[in-house]
This record gives sequence, structure tokens and C-alpha cells, in this order.
Amino acid sequence: MPQFPYPLYAARGAEAVRQWRTLQAEWRKEGCSALLLGNEKEVRRVTESFECNETPVERVIENARSQKPFRFFRQQLAGIREYLDPEDEYDPWQAGEWPRQPVEPQELGAHRDVLTRKPKETVYFAKIPTVHAFEIPAYLQFGGWNACPWPQEHVAILRRWSERYGLEMYAYTGDVIECEIARPPAGRKEALKLAREQYLYCSDIVDQGVGSIASLAAILEVSTHWYFWWD
Repeated sequence: MPQFPYPLYAARGAEAVRQWRTLQAEWRKEGCSALLLGNEKEVRRVTESFECNETPVERVIENARSQKPFRFFRQQLAGIREYLDPEDEYDPWQAGEWPRQPVEPQELGAHRDVLTRKPKETVYFAKIPTVHAFEIPAYLQFGGWNACPWPQEHVAILRRWSERYGLEMYAYTGDVIECEIARPPAGRKEALKLAREQYLYCSDIVDQGVGSIASLAAILEVSTHWYFWWD
């Protein structure tokens, strides 16, 4: 069993989603949440987060209360605008054309190999001492590198989405977050608004992923699972 600051539970990758739901139901009674960390290599990667950020959990959560998600979004948008070439017609903030064909909903996949898509042989769940999924970044101290938000920014933004969409965090593997939501955005207008928020939170899911905000919005409208990845 890998070393980790919180208790770990091993499971077969093929049973990860079912096991997560079972552990979530059991551990919530104890005031905790179940979080998939991935295989042993990914657990070690997540552990490195604690070496980069050493702010006490309580202080991160307290700092998050004063964080305004829209202030973060405005700052991110200003940064994007600053680096745009005025002679280049490309503007990632423009939604683009809505997909003509039906899109496939996003699926949970952190328990699968990124290349083969086959389930990982063994994966590990951490028992995080909070019932609030949006507080998990504070307990794992993740963020603050490259374009990845700081822990308190993660907490503030995920709290907003938790209140609006019933967000639960399924996995964090070091550079990927996967979530399950209870209430997808209702209609194209709300989906586009959410897609813009998600782009400002994690631009790689558009710039190195689906290609446009409209494409992301179309996926969000039909999905109960969300995916974020920071390069």
C-alpha cells in the first residue's frame, strides 16, 4: 500500500466507479469523502502536492471564503486577452459553432489507462475528512503550478458549482480532476455560461481538448460527469 497522509483503500480498476459509490455512502456517515487517486504512480504524484503547498487546511478553507469566483474569472479573461494577437482572427473566448451532430456525454475515466482505455489493475481511494467535496483541494493542497488555480481558488470555484449543480469529486490524479454532478445545466444558454466558466478555470480542456466553448457546452448539457486537466 502506498504511503499517503490519509487512509487508503485499494480496489480493482474495473470496479472503481461502483466501489466509489459504495465507499462514498459508507464514509459520509463518518464525515468523510471517498476520492480516487489512481494507481500507485499517481498516488505518489498526488503526494508531491503536499511538498509544494504547506498552508494549513483550515487556513486554505478560510481564505477560500473571501475568494470571489467572478473575480478569478475576470482575471483569467484579462490574461487571455493580453496574449491575443490583434491581427489574428482566432479568439478562444468566442463560443464558436454549436455542434451539428449529437455529442456523447462525458464519462468517468480516471480509473482507465489514458492510452488503452482499459481499467487499471489496481487503484486507490483516499478517505478525506470532509463531507464537502469542494473542500477536498484544501486537504490535498493541489494547485498553484502553471495555469492550475491555487487550492483556495479551487475550493471557491468548486463550492459555486457544488451549490448550482450538485458537484461531487470522483478523482484527482495529480493533473486531472473528475467530478459527478446531480444537475446538468438546463438549456443551451446556461450550458454556454458554464462552459465559459470552465474554460477560465481550466483552458486546456478547450485549447488542447474539444476545440471550442460551444463544443464544451454541448457536452456539458448532456453530461453528469466533468473532466479537467492541466498541462
